[in-house]
Amino acid sequence: MKIPPAILAPLIAIATAFSLASASAQVILIDFGPAGNPTTSPDVNGNTWNNHFSASAASTLTDLKTTGNASSLINLTITTAFGANGPSETPPALTGTASLGALNVSTALSDFFFVNNTTATVTFSGLDLTKTYSFAILGSRDAAGSPAARNTTYTLTGANSGFQNLQTTGTDLGGSGVNYNNSTLALIPSIVPNAITSSITLDVTSAGLGYLNAVQITVVPEPTTLGLVLAVGLFTLAGSRRRKTV
Repeated sequence: MKIPPAILAPLIAIATAFSLASASAQVILIDFGPAGNPTTSPDVNGNTWNNHFSASAASTLTDLKTTGNASSLINLTITTAFGANGPSETPPALTGTASLGALNVSTALSDFFFVNNTTATVTFSGLDLTKTYSFAILGSRDAAGSPAARNTTYTLTGANSGFQNLQTTGTDLGGSGVNYNNSTLALIPSIVPNAITSSITLDVTSAGLGYLNAVQITVVPEPTTLGLVLAVGLFTLAGSRRRKTV
């Protein structure tokens, strides 16, 4: 059945808006861990990574690169230190599942920063107030025995906030003989930067041992922009139907 032009036009506008939002999204990947185990770029998937080696307060990375090796103008600062930056020996070649997405890279999975009954903070600055930021966070540590389960809470705070708890470690957590998280990310979407500082903070907290291995940031246009186009399209569609029935 042929769709009338009056109906087709707003549908095209809506589809175009969704397409533009998807096309304009930036993705940034960050590996936290010792200098001896960096994630090289491009990785096996062709993505560019950012490596942060120092767990000390005030350590920074400036102008993080996107997966396409473009400038993002986003900076990273450790504002409250982590306890240390992962194992000093060569980490084992851990493997994850496809559910880890772009973070499923052995060098990102096998090293980490950690906290011990405390909170460490990472600040992302230089953010665009017209955009929102969605985070996928990987925490994992290969260890069995006591404590049987290790859990980490990740809290993101800007103009709004969100948090998620994640079990990172435990006997057979990832399957028989797999004592680390190999399949689950902490997903915290749609965080808006603080309007005064243009920043978002990530707090990593644990009542015991907690871990931060890698972070994926997806930068998307402000939702109201897409919503406005959608509203206009629907208004046009409704108007065309009313005119047709008069």
